[in-house]
Amino acid sequence: MSEEIFVSYRRSDTAALAGRIRDRLNALFPDSVFLDVDNIKPGTDFVETIQRVIRSSKVVIILIGKNWLESAEGGTRIGDRKDFVTLEAREALESKLPIIPVLVDGVSMPKEETLPKAIADLTRQNAAEIRHSHFEKDFESLALAIYGFLGIHPPTQFEQLMESVASRAGWSHFRYDEAMRSWHALIALVLGMLSAIATSLVVTGFFDNDLEFLFQTVAGIYPAIIGMNSAGNRPLALAGLGLCVASFVVQFVLWDALTVVQ
Repeated sequence: MSEEIFVSYRRSDTAALAGRIRDRLNALFPDSVFLDVDNIKPGTDFVETIQRVIRSSKVVIILIGKNWLESAEGGTRIGDRKDFVTLEAREALESKLPIIPVLVDGVSMPKEETLPKAIADLTRQNAAEIRHSHFEKDFESLALAIYGFLGIHPPTQFEQLMESVASRAGWSHFRYDEAMRSWHALIALVLGMLSAIATSLVVTGFFDNDLEFLFQTVAGIYPAIIGMNSAGNRPLALAGLGLCVASFVVQFVLWDALTVVQ
């Protein structure tokens, strides 16, 4: 997956929080988070890389702490020509990307008059809040917003249940991400087509109607339920589910009819 989430922060201000958010986002959206410390190789043009990555991103997160306007070490401040935080905010605004300002530990949104004209519109973006004492709850709200910007459905209760079961079984990294959902959608379609073929063979009398076919048909319903949350392959999952359900109904009716006759 390409880097679709850009995290902007001031190192002297919110470096630790940026790393924590990066780790949590990577668990939800593998290989989709850009954080300069991790993603910029030595010898690479820093400015050129930032501009390129931001332009290809789908959402930009800007962490605003108490020293966001001016570095605590007395270095660069907002508006300085060499200030990378200013560069990142300006590039995101000029690219007209969705921006989520994240106010850290009770910090207020900077007033428009305190910002340079190039990034003054940042104050018009609806902000989220992250508090150390409520990190899990606040991060959950932030993640839900990011799901929307990436065009991905958040985990359903069923998926959360299955992930919990997998975690208890020792598969702590098992996640229903977009890749997993897409595969489930394809599997559902294949099983649905196989069920339809099996059903047609039963109807024509080529095979005896057997409960085994019913179980095979029901097996296709699970991947269809997961695949329906796929952003790209949802139609495949729906088609697979429709074939499985129709096959199940036909086979069950035939099996019930034969049972009555016997």
